[in-house]
Amino acid sequence: MRRDQKEHSSDACVVLERLSQTYGSLGGTLRDFALTKADQERQKILAEARSQYEQGNTYEDERRKHCGALDTYNMLQVMVVELLGNSALINDHEFETKLRGARKELERQVNAGRNDSWALADLALVNFLLGSSADHALADIGQRNVHASFYEATHTVIKDLLSEGLGSGGDLGKHLEEFQRLLKRKGGLT
Repeated sequence: MRRDQKEHSSDACVVLERLSQTYGSLGGTLRDFALTKADQERQKILAEARSQYEQGNTYEDERRKHCGALDTYNMLQVMVVELLGNSALINDHEFETKLRGARKELERQVNAGRNDSWALADLALVNFLLGSSADHALADIGQRNVHASFYEATHTVIKDLLSEGLGSGGDLGKHLEEFQRLLKRKGGLT
């Protein structure tokens, strides 16, 4: 469809959306499955999950550029899976640059009117991973009407990052635990 048209038609945009969501779902299924496996097998499955998210992000990026889409799921999940596979990346300059790029895109989308719980969750997570306190990362959330799933989904990502050793024994680990407690309290999670 894209080759036959100079502009992205609404049909092409719908197909791109479904493709990005399908690859995102595959990545998520693999990510969750990987966390049930031993280290060597886990790394292999996380690499496949990353590959799926990267492909989904290719379609997502095309939608952002040509269809006016406001979506960042795959873009952020690529980074989450990278951290799950190698928690030391949190101190890597290149990884920080990627996080800053994600924050810039998320802020652009929120300023353009994107107000859904997923965008806010992604923005809170990116801000936190870039060093904001848990309270600061969630500050914007308190002023908006967010879906309860925001707290659950963000809590799950934080729990997974903690279980994979991100920040183990250091200040980052303490901050992650603080973020997790704050999500539980604000979201009414048990």
